[in-house]
Amino acid sequence: MSKRFRNNRLDEMELLILESGSIGTRQLAEHFGISLNTLRHDIAELSTRGKIVKVYGGVAAVKNTVTSVSERRYQNYGIKMRIGEFASSLVEDGKSIFVDGGTTAVCMIPFLSKVQNVSLTTHSLGVLENVSGLTNLSIVSLGGKYDFLTRSFLDYEAIEMLRGIRFDFVFVGASSIKPDGIYAELYLPSIMKTAIIESGDNVVILSDYSKFNKPAPHKSCDFTKVDYLVTDKTPPLKIMDAIEENNIKLFLV
Repeated sequence: MSKRFRNNRLDEMELLILESGSIGTRQLAEHFGISLNTLRHDIAELSTRGKIVKVYGGVAAVKNTVTSVSERRYQNYGIKMRIGEFASSLVEDGKSIFVDGGTTAVCMIPFLSKVQNVSLTTHSLGVLENVSGLTNLSIVSLGGKYDFLTRSFLDYEAIEMLRGIRFDFVFVGASSIKPDGIYAELYLPSIMKTAIIESGDNVVILSDYSKFNKPAPHKSCDFTKVDYLVTDKTPPLKIMDAIEENNIKLFLV
């Protein structure tokens, strides 16, 4: 079995447990078509991520771990709108851009009404809902399996679609920003962000201050891949050192 296939199963298993709250081991094994012995190895690895715990007869989600996009939408909403407005000012006529599905990235969409001949690609349902009335944009959507937690089309097919595509700018949200790079809470969204970042000539990270040094296990990229960071407050010292070391353009809004 390939590592990629197992990581995908682990990520889907983690999402199922988080959404269910708790689930029995036999039910989990039957759902994924694996043996109880294989399941024990999977649960042991998932437990190291800090979002689930083993309980008698099954597994359970740790309270207050991963929140859905819908739940995060209005957290720090005013700050996200300021970040989104500034991010939109980086987009010039005739450019190609990719907009990630994070709640901060979605906030730049209303401010793109004045640019012309811009091609916007996304995998986010939230972005698609917001751009539907902007006839000045050319809209491209990635396909793939729909993920309810992130409200985006998120699977390996969608990731493969990005191979060989280049964008002038990619706008990416972050679950966490640490001194060594950009992180996500779940594995599959993390590698999706990695693919998005790899496809951009200019990589713009959009994040409010609450994301600095926030716990998140899956690294999407190093700071060497980042060109711009748009946030609302000066980052902590060690992150500032990394920003300056990698000549990242920092914008406080």
